[in-house]
Amino acid sequence: MIRHVVLSTAIALYSSSALAQLQLPPEDKSIEAIGFECADNARTAIPLLGRGDNFPAFLLQDVERELKRQHASSELIKAECTAQSEVHAHTLELDDGSQVLSKLQVIFPMAIEVQAGKNRRTIRLNIRQEYTAENLETEKNRKVTQKFVVLK
Repeated sequence: MIRHVVLSTAIALYSSSALAQLQLPPEDKSIEAIGFECADNARTAIPLLGRGDNFPAFLLQDVERELKRQHASSELIKAECTAQSEVHAHTLELDDGSQVLSKLQVIFPMAIEVQAGKNRRTIRLNIRQEYTAENLETEKNRKVTQKFVVLK
């Protein structure tokens, strides 16, 4: 079981059973990633989010993108999965009585370290990165939203 690795452009990571190649942003940088086996319970749900198969790379990229949106100099330097991911599924009942998956929410509780500002001060935040996929019962109207939540 892999518990602690440093991710960089050419480094592999993740599962307790197998390694997956990560593609990080083009900058030559590293993000320390710890404990992402806590998402093992969501492995089958992750592809339904429409974010690709490259987990946890897309998760780290999404978190860093949101940090940069809020403050351009922000740089994610460490991410730790702090609890098992949450998976919530919602179904619709069809006319024949069968059920079809309509909505899926996957939540990743994390602690992150961010460097920002002129002095490159390091800030530690507890966050939840949430993904919600809706209208999964259709091909045309599927929608995925992300929510970056900073916890107290």
